Amino acid sequence: MDQCFLLWIKSRLGCRLWPEFLLRLPNRSHLNGLQRLDGVLRAILYSLPSIQINPPGCEIGTMDSQHRHQLQQNDLGQIALHAKPWLEQHGTKLIAAIVGVVIVVIAASVWLNSRTEARSEAWTRLSIARSVDEYGKVADEFPDSLAAAWASLRMGELNLESGVAALFTDRELAVTDLEAARKEFDRVLSAKVELPDNVRERALFGQAHCLESLCDGDTGPVIDAYQALLTRFPSSIYKTQVEARIKELQSSGAKEFYAWFHKQTPK
Repeated sequence: MDQCFLLWIKSRLGCRLWPEFLLRLPNRSHLNGLQRLDGVLRAILYSLPSIQINPPGCEIGTMDSQHRHQLQQNDLGQIALHAKPWLEQHGTKLIAAIVGVVIVVIAASVWLNSRTEARSEAWTRLSIARSVDEYGKVADEFPDSLAAAWASLRMGELNLESGVAALFTDRELAVTDLEAARKEFDRVLSAKVELPDNVRERALFGQAHCLESLCDGDTGPVIDAYQALLTRFPSSIYKTQVEARIKELQSSGAKEFYAWFHKQTPK
C-alpha cells in the first residue's frame, strides 16, 4: 500500500499537476504557500528509495546527478538526505499529514472569505436602507450579526416615531407600531453579538419610551425601564431627559393622565 501511494504521489508531482490544481483555487493568495509545499514534497520524495515509473509525458524516476547536486546545494536538501532512513519508514504518513493540513487550511480560508463577503454585503445593504421593510430584510438575511442589530435598532426607532405620532389620530395603528418597536428593541438587547454601548443605550431608551407610550396608568414598569438605562449608563446622553421623566412618572397626576389617555380611541 505504501509503495502504491508513493508511486501515485511521485507521478502526480512528475506530471506537474500541482499548478493545474492551484489555478482552480478561488483565492489566488494560496498559490505561494502551496508552491512551497510542492518543493518540500519533491525534496522528501526524491530522498526516498527510487521507484521506477514513467507515466506518459512525465520525466520522473531515479534522481539524476544534476538534480542530486542541486538538492545538496540548499539546507532543505541536506536535511532531506540525512533524514533518509526516517523518511523511508514514515515518509508516506508525513506526506499524507501535510496534504491533510493544506486541505484544512484551504477550507478554513474559503469559509472565512465567504463570511467576510457576507459581512461586507450586510453593511452595504444597511447603509442604503431607509424604510422599515429595508431594515427588516437586513436583519432577517444576516442574523446574529452587528449589522442585523443596527437594522433592528433602526426599525424600532422608526416604528416608535410613527407609533407616538399615531397615538393622537389612530389608537389601533399606534399600538401596532409601538408593539413592533418594542419587539425590535428587545431583539437588539438579546442579540448574540457584542453590542457597542451606543447601540445598547439607544435600545434601552427606546424600550422605556415604548412602555411609557403604552402605559395604562401603572407607571412602575416604565420607571424601572428608565432606571435600568441610568444604571447601565450613569452618564447617558439621555440622563437629563430620563431623570425628568422618572420624576414626572412618580407623581399621582402622571398615573391619572396615563390611565385616562389609555382609554382614548381617536380616529
